[in-house]
Amino acid sequence: MRIAAFLTVIALAVGFGLERHEAEAAGATVAGKVTFYRGKVFRATSEDGPWKRLKRNKPFYRGDLIRTGPSSRVELKFVDRSIVRLGAKTTLELHEAFFAKAGKKKVSGTVKAGRAWANVNKFVGGASAFDLRSDNAVAGVRGTIFDLFRRSDGSTQVSVFDGMVAVDNSPYLQAMKAREKKAKPAHRRTGKAPIAFGNRNEVKLGIKEISKAQWEQMVGKYQRITISANGSKSEVAKFDDKQLMASADADWAKWNQERDAASGVEH
Repeated sequence: MRIAAFLTVIALAVGFGLERHEAEAAGATVAGKVTFYRGKVFRATSEDGPWKRLKRNKPFYRGDLIRTGPSSRVELKFVDRSIVRLGAKTTLELHEAFFAKAGKKKVSGTVKAGRAWANVNKFVGGASAFDLRSDNAVAGVRGTIFDLFRRSDGSTQVSVFDGMVAVDNSPYLQAMKAREKKAKPAHRRTGKAPIAFGNRNEVKLGIKEISKAQWEQMVGKYQRITISANGSKSEVAKFDDKQLMASADADWAKWNQERDAASGVEH
């Protein structure tokens, strides 16, 4: 029986080693490892899969998609000790994970569905960057702790628990500009003479270039902002722990705060 258990451990170690070797051989950069999970968590290198189970102490890589199932959660600890936690039915696409010896880092990911809680280690500034985004918003870290929630109505809510986060709606504006470019008449793109359509008028979406100051909003501690599905920004609103614990987000917030406290982070 002891021999069987020993062989099982060896098989698991070999399997883990092969998986890591295959990923590194393909040029993937180790971004961090799983430090907690509940339920079912998967990773893949593309949306087409194959999707493989992620468990504690398993690595994840730059370029990975990480997905949680119903009633599932996962805590991802990055190389620089920053932490991102994903709630149930969440998909995170990790575009960038770069960590230099000089302390510079660049982490960027898209929350394609669900929600993510980020606890970023040390101040991010200068040549460093740490951001999470959705289809219509980017939350760029200027401090430590925030939550990004992709709501079912297509809006994105960003709540800040410590530090400062710069929230902007540039992804939506960029998508609209792309639509406008695609909607231009063929003769604008090809130089050929336009086809006569009687009295029909050209449709203009009216998307104009705007400055960074117009689309970026700084959100501070115990403040939140919502970017609607159509790209419009709400006013920055204040909240407190009492309001939070009386809301539908109470269980998620309490769990994350407990995990942060266990890591020595105070709110």
